[in-house]
Amino acid sequence: MNLQESIRKILREELDKKQKVFYAFSELKNHWVDDNDRSYHDEFFDNKDYEDFHFDNFYDMDEMFGHENSLFGTRGLPVGHPDRSSKSFDYYNKKFGPMIVRVIKNNDLQESIRRILKEENKKSGLLRAIEEDGLFRVMQDTGLSMGQIILKYDNLPREVFERFIKDYIHEDGYHQTDGTVQMGYEVEISHNIYVNHFYMKGDKVTVEIRGYNDYNEQTDGYIESLSNLTDEEIFSIVDDMTRNMEDNWD
Repeated sequence: MNLQESIRKILREELDKKQKVFYAFSELKNHWVDDNDRSYHDEFFDNKDYEDFHFDNFYDMDEMFGHENSLFGTRGLPVGHPDRSSKSFDYYNKKFGPMIVRVIKNNDLQESIRRILKEENKKSGLLRAIEEDGLFRVMQDTGLSMGQIILKYDNLPREVFERFIKDYIHEDGYHQTDGTVQMGYEVEISHNIYVNHFYMKGDKVTVEIRGYNDYNEQTDGYIESLSNLTDEEIFSIVDDMTRNMEDNWD
């Protein structure tokens, strides 16, 4: 859920709460009605922070505030239904003037929106750091676990995890004079299939893969490019490497 969807969700939840939205006509201001037909007088609004909206058109009002339990003969009909109109609205509007919808401002609502904005800014900053510095460096610098990051971003692209593996190799591997970095590291990527060694030169990584039978006898062995591994195999490697990192932090 993105920022705007989060805010809209909170707005919908708050507007759905009864005794938050009140209706009246310009000549009947001292008689406010909510969607459950409860009546309120002006004194009810003393010391409350509210905002008034004026409407002389039912459809404009309905688009902004309507729902299935709205007043004026629309009960049970969803907003946008062709039969969602009201002769009573037209009658009272003609007799008394514009319709007024009064909304009590909710400090909890504003605080919720401020909290979402603050969290979104934090998340955006963390995502920028991952994109710029890499997931490996961000975890080192912040002490955040992979689980904590996945909770914030559950759809990180594969490229983020491939870079994590490369940064891990660069940090823990053996750097040779020809620019190659080698790292002995065994991790099971599928049943009885293990990566046994990593080789990196420049931005290219190859892995040594070995297969075993159920008697732990090697039955296969080959070199494969990291980019040719499946997403599940990549995630298996990253998961094992992050566990090693987090174990070293304890």
